[in-house]
Amino acid sequence: MSKLKDINSIFLFSNEVFKKDYLLILFLAFIRITYILLSNNNTGDLLFYNQITEGIFNGCGIGLFLNNESCSPIVGHYFPGFFYLIAITYKAGIGLKGLLILISLFQLSTFFYLSSIIKKYANNFSLGKKIFIFLSLSPLTLGWSRLILMEPLLTAFSTLFLAKFIQIFNEGFKKRNFIFLLILQISGIYIKPTAILFSLPFIILALVKFNFLRFCKKLFLWILIIILAIAPWGYRNINKGSKEPFTSALNSNFFPPNTNGYIKWLSSWVITEHEQAANGYPIFSKIYFDVKIKRGRFNPFITNKEIKEVEKRMHKKTNFSPDDDKFFEELNKVRRKKLGLSGSLSLYFAKITSLLFNPLNSWGWPLEISTEMKTFSKEYVNSTNIRKITIVPTLAFKFILKIFLFIYRIGIFYIFSKSLFKDFSFKRLISFKSYTLEDVIKFSALSFLLGTLYLVAIQYPSLEHRFISVVIPWIEYSAFLYLYK
Repeated sequence: MSKLKDINSIFLFSNEVFKKDYLLILFLAFIRITYILLSNNNTGDLLFYNQITEGIFNGCGIGLFLNNESCSPIVGHYFPGFFYLIAITYKAGIGLKGLLILISLFQLSTFFYLSSIIKKYANNFSLGKKIFIFLSLSPLTLGWSRLILMEPLLTAFSTLFLAKFIQIFNEGFKKRNFIFLLILQISGIYIKPTAILFSLPFIILALVKFNFLRFCKKLFLWILIIILAIAPWGYRNINKGSKEPFTSALNSNFFPPNTNGYIKWLSSWVITEHEQAANGYPIFSKIYFDVKIKRGRFNPFITNKEIKEVEKRMHKKTNFSPDDDKFFEELNKVRRKKLGLSGSLSLYFAKITSLLFNPLNSWGWPLEISTEMKTFSKEYVNSTNIRKITIVPTLAFKFILKIFLFIYRIGIFYIFSKSLFKDFSFKRLISFKSYTLEDVIKFSALSFLLGTLYLVAIQYPSLEHRFISVVIPWIEYSAFLYLYK
């Protein structure tokens, strides 16, 4: 009974709180729904997602329904949750925009639930309400809600995790709270395996709440339950031909063959998401492609000479051969050796800095400028790019919004860093039992952020800043508390 009450509390708030906030909720919901309805919701992955959804409808499970009416299972990287969610909403007839609206409203409800937790345990109605507005309109998470991506749903789970995190800090690890966190963690993994990073804040909270022996027991139980929960999907992958139960996209059966070496080579010099996309996406083309390596103007990690050598080798190729794969593997090894430790650290620092602070990153908002500039090239033949921005209203508006996003990011991460170093000492850092709630949240947010950056910038060369959006509610909450106090 207590579990049911706990789950219902996410959506069914007290009448008193709802009466005070329902107009605000309706207003914020209206903004979110309007944004989705008026926006383009397509992403580069949508075609592939729809193919998997068609496979579900035709009895293939997570797989592709081929022209000969046979099934080709998708093995590696993906978990099934998001695709079945898409299939259910398509079957219900609400379509893509309907699904995005549901996810956005679910995300909004998690922000409200977090605010109600703050109101309850901080006994501060004003603080809870301000945080609700602040997170609901965050330019670093709201922008993504228009797109068919897994991250907005994971952001909602992340916010629920934060809310329950605060409740556990005040109440302790009651059985129902522990079970709820586990359900969130496992559900998140079945949406996207990067949700395993939710375990990092859990570890910090457990260190604060338990002595060493109890911490080890609780952590062992946490890991064991998660392994048992995801084992059926791992078994399914093995049964469908995978060499390992869980693999990255690079080792999946839908990734273009003989391209691992090329992707590793890219990761040895690419430092921006735009370079990654420009050089990585063309290999997924099913038609003729001619590899043209695109290097950022200020990228110091590769020479034009090496680029020309690669372009010469890959000129007019329609696919990568095993020999090409070996060529890039060797080239990657040579580059890594030349980089050395200091060069590798500089490369990773550049990648991480670009992910967080690249002023060109749009954070999900429809602010693409370069493509629109090309459409005005004929009309403004003799105009520079800066001149085009000043005379074309839509370009000027997008440019201003990009500047705002950049300044906002700088501000949020600056305030977050100040909160980390407030009253900082190494002795206090390792004295877990002395942590206040604010300490637990800000250090959990830091571990969550560092884990995410390691995953997308170092371990797997994806360099997509949308991964960071899942951590943003933790960072913004910590920054807001620092300012509030």
